[in-house]
Amino acid sequence: MMGLSKSFRTNAVFLDNFVVPVENRLGNEGEGFKIIMKALEQGRLYVAAKAVGLAQACLDDAVRYANERVVRGSPIGRFQMIQSEIAEMVTSLEASRAIVYNAAYCMDNGMPSNRISAIAKFHASQTAKMCADKAQQIFGGYGLAREYRISWMKSYADLFFTGEGSANVQKILIAEDALGYKIADRHHGKTGFRDVRKDEVEQSASMATA
Repeated sequence: MMGLSKSFRTNAVFLDNFVVPVENRLGNEGEGFKIIMKALEQGRLYVAAKAVGLAQACLDDAVRYANERVVRGSPIGRFQMIQSEIAEMVTSLEASRAIVYNAAYCMDNGMPSNRISAIAKFHASQTAKMCADKAQQIFGGYGLAREYRISWMKSYADLFFTGEGSANVQKILIAEDALGYKIADRHHGKTGFRDVRKDEVEQSASMATA
């Protein structure tokens, strides 16, 4: 992949005429989608945690460089435009970290976590991208040089938009849950939360007025 290290590779896997023996099947027949959805919950949280880590690294490098780079006798960190960029990075990073911790807490305690993990993945990936972009701008031309790791961290930041579901997929899941069209944690079983979908309510109302 462009801009990434040679240790990160993707490959195509073809399963033509492939049959899994019953004794090797995971779960019961018909539960495959539910199992995959549960796996995605964990995967989204992992990606979100990685995104927070990358965003923190971008912030650390940007702060260090802003204090070291001197222009006209002052570190560029003294300039308000640089401070504005740093402030936005810090604020977004702290919000992403709190959401990731919340998602991890829910998952560790067996609580419904599909919705919160999607939120964590979406927000953290946005934060990683934003922090990488701003850090590269603070570095100026050096942000494109291989001597500084911000150049390849910028490339890695783009990966968080696709791994374990694109940003648009997360937004659809989050929005449909908020609107009541499809409960995000419906595969968790009895959640104790909302258990009536909006379309079911509308259908019942239309039948009552018919």
